[in-house]
Amino acid sequence: MLLFVGSLVERKGANRLVAIAESVSEKIGRQVVLLIAGEGPLREHQERASAVLPDVDVRFLGYSTRVPELMRSADVLMLPTAAEGLPQVLVQAAMVGTPFVSYDVDGVRELIEMGCFGRSVSLFEEESFVDEVVDVLRTKDPKGPLDESMFASWQHDQIMEDYRKVFGGLLKLPTESVVES
Repeated sequence: MLLFVGSLVERKGANRLVAIAESVSEKIGRQVVLLIAGEGPLREHQERASAVLPDVDVRFLGYSTRVPELMRSADVLMLPTAAEGLPQVLVQAAMVGTPFVSYDVDGVRELIEMGCFGRSVSLFEEESFVDEVVDVLRTKDPKGPLDESMFASWQHDQIMEDYRKVFGGLLKLPTESVVES
């Protein structure tokens, strides 16, 4: 089972999801399921593209609050994005132990170096992207979920606390007077 989580926009590679899944299906010689969690202007285009493919079962889930569950059930998370800061969806995947394949955008190599089970592919090298997805499907993940403490500084509560400290210091406010978000 393949998974994409994100906005269905060209920058995120949503225009290529069905084609990538089709190529993966051809290379492994069996039907694949592609779950797409997200909304955006390319949904209708991808629905039309998927309607004619016998070997790709595409399920459009729309916006979902069940992202961790979806990630746990997926064999690989795909992120064919052209631009990111730090791909939070890959952090989420790593935290539940779901391997990922992403184009080599900001933050991906750092996550892999931290021990996340993922693959980085040169930007827009779709054939290499497909090959890596196939390889991940054929490889058992020896690592499993990562320790959440590795990502402690990226947690919402920690980020908000850090902002409070910075803004409180800039405004010369006592720590206890900084308003909770």
